[in-house]
Amino acid sequence: MLRHVVMIKYKPDTPEAHIQRFVQQARDMFGQIPELLEIEVGRDVVEEPRSWHVVLLTRFEDAPSLRQYQGHSVHEALMVFNGPFVESVAVVDYPLPD
Repeated sequence: MLRHVVMIKYKPDTPEAHIQRFVQQARDMFGQIPELLEIEVGRDVVEEPRSWHVVLLTRFEDAPSLRQYQGHSVHEALMVFNGPFVESVAVVDYPLPD
């Protein structure tokens, strides 16, 4: 199993409504993309300068499944929707223990 972690930092002028919509659409990917076995989406509540705004924790069978997910039309559409508001993204992929 593979854990895929994505942290998103938004540009300062990003509307709150956009972030809320992104979070909901990200959660809605579950069930639409077969390779996506699990998704958790969280928003930062501390709001420190070093904080990221949104985190996605996802689980996949393996790296090829992750690549299939990344190329899926639902995921690609969400990236296009979110892209103009994103200041930076950090990603970590690691194997989960058996």
